[in-house]
Amino acid sequence: MKFNFFKVLIFFFILSLFGFFFYFDLDSYIQFDTLVKEKNRFLKLYDSYPFYFVLSFLFFYIFYTTFSLPGTFLLTLLSGFLFKFVLGSLIVILGSLTGATFSFLISRYILKDYVQNKFSSHFLSINKGFKKNGLFYLLSLRLIPAIPFFLVNILMAMTSISLKHYILGSFLGMLPAIFLYVNVGQKLANLESVSDILSFPILLSFLLLAFVPWLMKYILTRASKTLGK
Repeated sequence: MKFNFFKVLIFFFILSLFGFFFYFDLDSYIQFDTLVKEKNRFLKLYDSYPFYFVLSFLFFYIFYTTFSLPGTFLLTLLSGFLFKFVLGSLIVILGSLTGATFSFLISRYILKDYVQNKFSSHFLSINKGFKKNGLFYLLSLRLIPAIPFFLVNILMAMTSISLKHYILGSFLGMLPAIFLYVNVGQKLANLESVSDILSFPILLSFLLLAFVPWLMKYILTRASKTLGK
């Protein structure tokens, strides 16, 4: 494999970002009990510096989703809690879509040539299928969260799916879960302690979340049968 200095530079830049993140223990702030205890502090910061707070939150969210760091789910809940449903959903949609796109582009630039050359025979049929139904395949993976978010980004980067279809499929596929998670986060505004999560409205919201994958699987199965006719 031909040496590419720029790819190596990107790789070490990513490593340095991880080092900075964990050296300053920034992940300790993205824990459920911490968010509950510090919610009033977050609200005060938001009230005092709304524009800069939203911008910082969005940047943080993009960073988390680009590198699939643990805690993205909690950031989504926090978005609903701090910004309410409409603004919170817009921030999460923009952050998720931007982060997923960055992850896709980085993976495609660094890994695609190597993987395609290494497993060229396997990717001939895969790429043929993605040229025909790539958007539908991606939408299926996004709607049914059987495969982790970061793995979908990397797998899609290895295929021939276009960036346009990747962004569109990711956008449509992430919407249902985003709306539900942000709605749950909005309800967390009434929490005074971690034990309050057992309240009926919040438990009902989590129950709805559990049914989403089954509903999406049913819809996609029906759509697949319709397209196959």
